[in-house]
Amino acid sequence: RLSDGGGLGVFVGHTGPVTQLALLADGSMISAGRDKSIRIWDVATCRELRRIETQWPVDGFSLLRGRGLCATAEYLTVNIWNLQTGARVGEVGRELWAEGDRDFVRRVALTSDESAILVATGAGSVQVFDLADVCPRLGDSKPK
Repeated sequence: RLSDGGGLGVFVGHTGPVTQLALLADGSMISAGRDKSIRIWDVATCRELRRIETQWPVDGFSLLRGRGLCATAEYLTVNIWNLQTGARVGEVGRELWAEGDRDFVRRVALTSDESAILVATGAGSVQVFDLADVCPRLGDSKPK
């Protein structure tokens, strides 16, 4: 009951700050945090359904909704994760970035057709990468 200051539920599991949340098409929730994890939750029960351990703390993410993938902003890298299997299926490493712009990844976004990924860095630029180039196994991740 919200009137007495109580909430409708509490999602417990992250061991550091939660940096981003989103609802998924199936009604579950995804969260990411500085504890180097992505978590999928059952919204009705507040129960953790799946945990993906990432390489670095996650500052933000963008969902590839049609493919069940999640692109994460992690330190100096963008990783692309399969949300069903937990496998890392792609990466935009800093060796691909423009010269002089090798700073922390702050945010990631996808174009509306999900063909390109935009990477915002702490150096003040946004770079664009073809998703098929940085995620060669993209074809393997299509929903069955």
